[in-house]
Amino acid sequence: MTFPKDVNSYIENISDERKDLLKTLSKLIIENHPEVEVVMSYKIPTFNSGSGWVALGYRKDGVSMYTNGPENIEKFKLKNPHIKSGKGSLKFKVNDVLPIYDLKEVLMRALT
Repeated sequence: MTFPKDVNSYIENISDERKDLLKTLSKLIIENHPEVEVVMSYKIPTFNSGSGWVALGYRKDGVSMYTNGPENIEKFKLKNPHIKSGKGSLKFKVNDVLPIYDLKEVLMRALT
């Protein structure tokens, strides 16, 4: 999938290992939900599908994945307490091992 110019610019302007993490998460979203529309919303890449969405933003020590509600990450938080989270977001550090299967479940809930 080709991203819009502003999304590509956001990703390419990250100058460290957070870029690889953001690209990995973007690829996971696209591979599992090829129907998503990718736009910049609130200055970060946002993946829209139906009435759901997921957004990715870099932060000081990693990348945050925001979802459209706390119910999307409840099971993930129980199974992965070592990964920081917010009300409806997951906060990955660059050295975190991504629990791919659990992330796919989050995406399924958030993007349908």
